[in-house]
Amino acid sequence: MKRLSEPATPEKLANLFIFDGVDPDIIQWIASYCSVYELDQDEVLLKRGQRNHALYVVLNGRLRIQLKKGEGPALSHIGEGRSVGEMSALEEEYTSASVIADCTSHVLRIENNVLWNLIDQSSIIARNLLRMLCTRVRYDNYTISETKKLQQKYEAKSNIDILTKLRNRRWLEESFDNYLAAHGPICLLMIDIDHFKDYNDKYGHLAGDQAIASVANVIRTSLNENDIAIRYGGEEYAMILSQTGLEYAKQATEQLLKKVQQQKIKDQQGCPLPSVTVSIGLAQYVTGENRDSLIARADTALYDAKRTGRNRYSLADTVQVHPAPGV
Repeated sequence: MKRLSEPATPEKLANLFIFDGVDPDIIQWIASYCSVYELDQDEVLLKRGQRNHALYVVLNGRLRIQLKKGEGPALSHIGEGRSVGEMSALEEEYTSASVIADCTSHVLRIENNVLWNLIDQSSIIARNLLRMLCTRVRYDNYTISETKKLQQKYEAKSNIDILTKLRNRRWLEESFDNYLAAHGPICLLMIDIDHFKDYNDKYGHLAGDQAIASVANVIRTSLNENDIAIRYGGEEYAMILSQTGLEYAKQATEQLLKKVQQQKIKDQQGCPLPSVTVSIGLAQYVTGENRDSLIARADTALYDAKRTGRNRYSLADTVQVHPAPGV
């Protein structure tokens, strides 16, 4: 940062927001007492985590606020007439972000002791500074609110499988217990496309994706309110039937087998592809059972269905859950 020998003119300062309405004698004093500095493009004015002892007013050019130079997009920009460094200068504390010149810029440096003196002398400067800080806080609150919305959006997307638009395995691992508490008793179906590797090898991976998406669509359209469908991995799915007894679950499973077999599959150009079948393992939740035990039982039943001919379902063995001592 290079200090310029030529000071800022009172006329220039009078047009800046922070000095709006301030006595001309005070502005004249600021012009003669405070120095002007030139910043090259991408030069750092303030570095995050360092103590700052001055407020800077942008005379021309533009500054950007970043957590760290070169990391991520700018959080905001400070244009002509606006200031930066107020909080750290007034508090004599560490800066919370880095301030970098977006282009060649000139800034007026006001040392913190001078700034306090100006505040004592001029209630107008104090008012203008307060208004600027309020604007900054309001913008920061807006940014936090928008960031939270984006975070919620990304978290929701992170629990959705891109290809099938079903929930993914992460959702099952993170949300199963809460779901069970709200919607139990449940039955779990573990579903797997039959001979999928052969299908993929014969018709190609794009055709395989179409088959996966097609089965997912059948599963999705078979859901009742509060039921959940999950792409468990590859060509395997999980389907949770909420507030469901075993007899209803058996009927729903049989209907699902028929719907998948009858589902027409098309490639991305709309040409027909061979249909597929699925095998299903069905397990009824037992009070006190954990998620992993329920999935393991349904998975074992799934492989029983495959071993005994595919395009069918198999019922999981029941399990005895013993309460912990003292419970």
